[in-house]
Amino acid sequence: MLFSLFTSLLPAPTTLIPRSGADFYRLCQFAFLSTPLLVPLVHIVHAPHGRFSFPSRWNVNGNIGWFIMEVVSPITFLLSLVSPVLTSSAGLKDLIQPDFNKLTRLPAANAILATAFVVHYIQRAILHPLRSARRSPMHISVPLCAVLFNLINGFLMGSWIGGRSPVIDVPADALDATVSNPLDLLRSKIPARIISPGLASTPSGESTLNWIFALGMVGWAVGFAGNVYHDEVLLDLRRPKSKRLTSAMRADADSDDEGGSRKGKERQREKQGEKEGKPRYGIPKGGLFRFVSFPNYLCEWFEWASYAVAALSITTLSPTHPHTLPLTPAARLVLCLTTPPALFLLAEFCPMFPRALTGHQWYHERFGVDGDGKGGRYPRDRKAVIPFLI
Repeated sequence: MLFSLFTSLLPAPTTLIPRSGADFYRLCQFAFLSTPLLVPLVHIVHAPHGRFSFPSRWNVNGNIGWFIMEVVSPITFLLSLVSPVLTSSAGLKDLIQPDFNKLTRLPAANAILATAFVVHYIQRAILHPLRSARRSPMHISVPLCAVLFNLINGFLMGSWIGGRSPVIDVPADALDATVSNPLDLLRSKIPARIISPGLASTPSGESTLNWIFALGMVGWAVGFAGNVYHDEVLLDLRRPKSKRLTSAMRADADSDDEGGSRKGKERQREKQGEKEGKPRYGIPKGGLFRFVSFPNYLCEWFEWASYAVAALSITTLSPTHPHTLPLTPAARLVLCLTTPPALFLLAEFCPMFPRALTGHQWYHERFGVDGDGKGGRYPRDRKAVIPFLI
């Protein structure tokens, strides 16, 4: 039942070579829907950057590679945001045809969502690498794969928030039979493009702002701030002790000369690595590092989960929307989970979760575990990415 509903609500691309904007959009949706299939591979094969980088003739500068692969997303997002609606009749040439006057016509909620997305990527693509000391080299496959991911994500998110998603035909078995004359209700109340917020789903001039949207955006801001803070802690590990910005890492620098023989060996190894151009590694401290090894991942998931809640609250998919679709609970769930904000969260979580697990194990192997009887220093109670659980 659910699978049948899924295939009827989200038709599979008829070809791997899209011929229209609508085909390309659906192909991108299915690309992100398939990311759970990558989890076993990512768990076994470590992406060759950061602590898992290795010498190769195909390596590129870590800071430059990071900038190139991340800046693609906001550029693609903005161009997609202000381009025409995607249809089955329009060719691929219509994918990107920006009309920047459209920015002035965005409803308030859409403009807030767009601004939040761009702010995140200005921080991630520009400010982050500018503040970072020398990063480990990354294999060229890493920025190439990341560019592909960010092209898809920027296109989907910009198209969705800009109200240009292709038409979805709602089948009769997706309608809630308890609603009187649901087909008539659907025809009279619901615009064709049902999964884009604001421009496509709300009558002109009607505000889409609501308390769920506000709560979601507060959650986005909290997650964004947490992500920036914990990234700053990691950047402090690469900075000279006198230039560290977070109080926890400054305090750690003050006590760095204390410890046993294991710590002395680690310092010698780090100094040798610095001579060879490698970044130094240490045990991050402060904030949620008290509980997990990768709080930057956890905060980013919370950031985009909150963003998805806010975005979906202003669509007719939301049961609290004044023009909510008369859908069955299963149909509503399927449509919500296949919207770009939800797909973005899924496509981020699937590769990041196994990398957090392998990174957590790397910390154990590098520093030893506190209380192991061998001078280990890594906190025994610190989990990988979910506090107290995983």
